Amino acid sequence: MTTTELKEVLSKPLHAEDIKHLSQTANIEDIFSFMFDKDKRTSDNASWVMTHLPKSANKFLDSKRDILIDTVLSSKESSQTRLFLNLLERLKFQEDNLRTDFLDFCLKNCVSPLQPAGIQSLCLKLAYKQCILFEELLKELKSTLQLIHPQELSSGARCQYNKILHQINTKVFGL
Repeated sequence: MTTTELKEVLSKPLHAEDIKHLSQTANIEDIFSFMFDKDKRTSDNASWVMTHLPKSANKFLDSKRDILIDTVLSSKESSQTRLFLNLLERLKFQEDNLRTDFLDFCLKNCVSPLQPAGIQSLCLKLAYKQCILFEELLKELKSTLQLIHPQELSSGARCQYNKILHQINTKVFGL
């Protein structure tokens, strides 16, 4: 499929079968470039396709980590933020690739009642994936989580909240 044909397909409403097909057949570089298209439908569809790429695409995504993070930090669109967070959630975090600005974003938004449940949940997961690398960060995450009232979270975010608190207690405190 040419780049022009791909743009035409991405600019129209897509169904789950279309997304699956594109994630297996379209050029990953082309899809990635359309994630930043000026047309919202095109960019959202391209981002949706990217979230369905096989695990073998994680190496490519890892090479784009900083671009993905920069976009999350500057995005004003919750749908774009959620899709990009989904892509980042697929990646492994290591001590040498942590970004404090992104960790701060995750810590702030995992407990923010202003964020949709999907963003809260993904920020919880991503904060944990980053904090687990350092015991002092894990303790900070636990302190941050203890400042909120779980009943104020959506059911999905509350489930993730409970799961992460359990994992922190098991990891740090051996409970």
